[in-house]
Parts: sequence; C-alpha cells; structure tokens
Amino acid sequence: MDQESQHLISELSRLHSDRDTTNFGVFDFIGAFGSPLEAMAYTKLFWPKLVQVDEMLLRSDVIEDENDANCARQALQQSNGDLEKTERSFNRLEIPDGIFGKRASESSDAIDEQLAQTLVEMWEARLIQNFPDRKFSITLEKESDGVMSLTFFQNRE
Repeated sequence: MDQESQHLISELSRLHSDRDTTNFGVFDFIGAFGSPLEAMAYTKLFWPKLVQVDEMLLRSDVIEDENDANCARQALQQSNGDLEKTERSFNRLEIPDGIFGKRASESSDAIDEQLAQTLVEMWEARLIQNFPDRKFSITLEKESDGVMSLTFFQNRE
C-alpha cells in the first residue's frame, strides 16, 4: 500500500476511533461510513461542470443562473475587461475552509494538500476533456493562514 493511502487510512481510523476499524482499507471505510448521496455531491467538486459567460469559462456552482452571469459580467467591467483576473476571482476554491464548513477540522494539513493536488489533476483532466482546443492554468497556493486555494483560468496568449 502506498504512503498516501496509509496516511488516509490512519486519518480515517482516528476520525472513527469510537469504532473497530482494525485492518480497514479505504473501501472498507466507504462501506462502513460512506453514502452514495454524499459521493454524488462530491462529484461536483472533483468533476465540475463549466459554463461559458461571454469569453469566460466559470464553474457552474458559482454561476447558477443569469443573475450570477450578470455579476461575472459586471466584475469583468470593473476589471477593465481583464478576462484572466475575472476568471481567477470566480474560479478560486479554498481547501478545506471554503467548502467543508464545520467538518473542515476533521482532516490534517497533509490530507488537505493531498486533496488539493488531486483536485488540480482532476480539474485539469476535466478542462482538457471538455475544451481540448484551449489552454488552461491551474494554480495551487498556500495562504499565510495555511489554507490551500486552487484557481483555474484560460491562457489566452
């Protein structure tokens, strides 16, 4: 078993220390504590749907309706037509604070970093699959408070 999986199992065992998880693997944890409903919710994080607003490509969880699209257009105007800056501002996601709420503290810094790296790889694959003729950058940054943030934007050069 690789080190990443061992660390994940260790963290899951700690989280579920009130239960006997001896010899559990990742799929054992999924079987004992997982939910298909939650798994489907996580697909929105790992394999996001994307929407086109004018020349910008944005995550659909940020642009849910025409009002949101108009907010993106307004932000574009306020940035003097800077498409990259506007895409960056709408496509930034914080890990773990920005999405996991009160359960963010269940993980460790190492798990948060693994999650962020996995998201980079999956978002990159999603962007390539849907837009093979476009070029993208995905940045991964660690803020001064330790929070990781991912951002994607189109390269327009």
